[in-house]
Amino acid sequence: MLLLAATSGPSALLNPRTDCHNSRMNIRILFFLMLTALLHSPTLSAKKTRGSCGIDGSNYRSKIAKLFVVTYSQKDFFKPYMQENQFGGIIGFSSGLNSFKNAKLLRRELDSLRKNGVEFLTVDHEGGLVQRLKKYKNVTYMPSARVIGAYLDTLSEANALVQAERIGEIMGWDLAAAGFNWNFGPVFDVDHGLKGNPMTKYHRNFSSDKNRVAKYAAAISKGMRRHVIVTVKHFPGQGMAKLDSHYAGCKKSNSCPDFPAGDLEPFQKAISQGVADSVMVGHVEFANLDNKLATYSKKVIQQILRKRLAYEGLVVSDDFTMGALGHAMGVSSKSFRSGDRVDAIKKAVETALKAGVQLFVFSEYVNGRREAQVVDHICSRISKDSEIRNAVDLAWEKLSAVRQRISKLPAVEFDAKKHKKNQLYIKSILQTVLKTKGRPQVAEWDSKALKNYSL
Repeated sequence: MLLLAATSGPSALLNPRTDCHNSRMNIRILFFLMLTALLHSPTLSAKKTRGSCGIDGSNYRSKIAKLFVVTYSQKDFFKPYMQENQFGGIIGFSSGLNSFKNAKLLRRELDSLRKNGVEFLTVDHEGGLVQRLKKYKNVTYMPSARVIGAYLDTLSEANALVQAERIGEIMGWDLAAAGFNWNFGPVFDVDHGLKGNPMTKYHRNFSSDKNRVAKYAAAISKGMRRHVIVTVKHFPGQGMAKLDSHYAGCKKSNSCPDFPAGDLEPFQKAISQGVADSVMVGHVEFANLDNKLATYSKKVIQQILRKRLAYEGLVVSDDFTMGALGHAMGVSSKSFRSGDRVDAIKKAVETALKAGVQLFVFSEYVNGRREAQVVDHICSRISKDSEIRNAVDLAWEKLSAVRQRISKLPAVEFDAKKHKKNQLYIKSILQTVLKTKGRPQVAEWDSKALKNYSL
């Protein structure tokens, strides 16, 4: 509008030809300004979609994008970003979820995402350190897996399975009431007591006894999946991993630990009992299994998980910002975690996809998001690489089965009386473990649980 005023001074009024010329110029300028405003409109940006890729008349971009679960954010860019890219789902972390004043507002947000096409509303909810909803009073604080395992150890085998199922049901109910439909848990790894192991360090295992891990985790999964999709993790078992895969991996195959065959038993139990809606592969490497990271290994995923354990469901990746992924490809852990090496990230996803990973979990790299660039890359390869195309088709098939499960999950509304009853039950679990293990031990396993329940 300022440009219009500047070209319409007194001199223009003295000359009709000038006036006519200026009028036409003003119309052009006005049209340009309106077009610029329209192109930068948030509404238009939200509706913009990325180019398609396909073969034989099929558009593969939408299929590929659905194979990605990306980090939820409350920032303004996020919803237009989701609409543009059409990713399959979101994963919630504490940084994004705890900004809501209460769980009711979180539920409203998640319901809104679901109504706008976000299918998979996922979260890590194990208990102890790994639970993203600790802030909310109407979500039951769940003690660490090690505390839960110690409690179940005090019971007869039959009662332990009943109580484990009840614990899982509480966890699933809480998540569903908050708006989630998928939990990346529980942990089926066996505790081998290794100092640098992230499962042992943060008390994320139920037991050091593989049979107890199998029974407890399977029973918890059975209760949990009444309300949400369950992901058993971290296949083939990372209890023996000497390094934290967030930051590093084995440098050479002969320096990696040997995998104890017994660590497969908990996963076998989950599969045989039908409680594994999905299986998460850990970014671990074992010299006696393959000279590759499990995430990149056809031997681990196709031969061991699919054939030996007869698993037919969906295979999920662990977080794709972890340094072990880059390390295994000759890229420094720090460089991969920063997100600067987009070429390595693309190669990592392509390699994992061909190995048999079917759903990719992406938190944010230090220097920003990379999932859209990865989708573009896989899209560009669809017509050139039949192995990638077949892998995408199979992943789509497995995801369709998960969609069917989600459609049959019962609707859950928060119930204050049930929540109070659940809290009292968990408090009684802690009181039992305090009596049998003593306060110092329980505080080591989960001091926040004692504080949360005023014990």
